[in-house]
Amino acid sequence: MDYANGEMYQRFCDSMREAVAVRFGEDAEIEIHKVMKNNSLELDSLSILLPAQTVTPNFYLQEYYKRYEKGAKIQELAEEIEELYYEARDSERKLDIDLSFENCRERIVFRLVSQKRNKKLQPTIPHISFLDLMINFYVLISKESDGIASIRITNVMMQNWGCSQDELFSLAKEDTERLFPVKICSMRALLENFISGEDLCKTTGGALLQENSPYIITNQSGINGAAVILYPDTLNQLSSLLNGDYYLLPSSIHELLAVPVAFSDKEQDLAEMVREVNSSCVLQEEILSDTVYRYWHEEEVIRICA
Repeated sequence: MDYANGEMYQRFCDSMREAVAVRFGEDAEIEIHKVMKNNSLELDSLSILLPAQTVTPNFYLQEYYKRYEKGAKIQELAEEIEELYYEARDSERKLDIDLSFENCRERIVFRLVSQKRNKKLQPTIPHISFLDLMINFYVLISKESDGIASIRITNVMMQNWGCSQDELFSLAKEDTERLFPVKICSMRALLENFISGEDLCKTTGGALLQENSPYIITNQSGINGAAVILYPDTLNQLSSLLNGDYYLLPSSIHELLAVPVAFSDKEQDLAEMVREVNSSCVLQEEILSDTVYRYWHEEEVIRICA
C-alpha cells in the first residue's frame, strides 16, 4: 500500500522522528529519506547518525506504520528502534566493514531482477541485460542462517575501485556460485518431505531428485536464488533431469519452477498462471518477471516464450 501522500502517515513519520530524536539526544542527526529497493519500490527510511558514526541501519517507516495502525504506540516503536540501532552498530563493529576493492573482490555476487521494473535504478548501477531480466551486483557483507547483509554496487563504487563492468561480472560468476551453491529439488519430493517432517537435503542429490517431476531451482540459502540459472551447468543439469526441453516459470527473485514441456502445450496458460501468482501472492519487491521461458536442450539456449 502507498502511504506516501497520506496525511496521517506523514504525521506518523514526523512523530517517529521526534520520538527517536528524544531518545538519542541533541548530538544525533535523525533524518527520513527515500530508499530505492528492488523493482523501483521506494521506502521511507529513518536513519540515525551519531558523532563518529559513518554507517547507520535503515528503519523503514512503512512497516512501522502498519504496526501503528494495529495499535502499537509511537514510544514503543521508538524504543525498539533504539535497541535495534545499537545491536546493528555492534554487529557492524564486529564485521569491520572495509569496502576497498581488494577486500570485496572475493565477495562480489550477482542477482537477477526485472529489467522493466528497475528502470529508475539502471542509470546509477552497473548492470547487464539477460532476456527481459537484468543482472546487477552486490558486495556480500555477512551470511547467516537467518539472512544475509549486502551492499548494492553503484557506478560510483565501480569507478572508485577502478574496475569495469566486465570485471565485476567475471568476479561475480565465481563468487556467487561458490558462496551460494545451486539447490534443485523435486516438487513432489519437497511435498513428501514436508508432509513427513523430514529435513530437506542440502544438495541436488538424494531423494529430492525424481524424473519428470517439476523442479524448484534456487540456491542453498533460498535468497535471490533465481540467479542460479546464470551458473554454467544449471540449465543443462535441469535438461537431464527433465529429459529434454522444459519451461522456466519465475516464482520470485528467490526461485524458479522448471516443468517439462509435456506439462502443458499452452504457453499462454502458463504465462497467465505466472501473472496471477505475481499479482496475488508475491511481494512487489520480490517479483521477478511475468514471462515464461523455454530451454531448448539441443541448442543449449534459453528463450522467452512467444
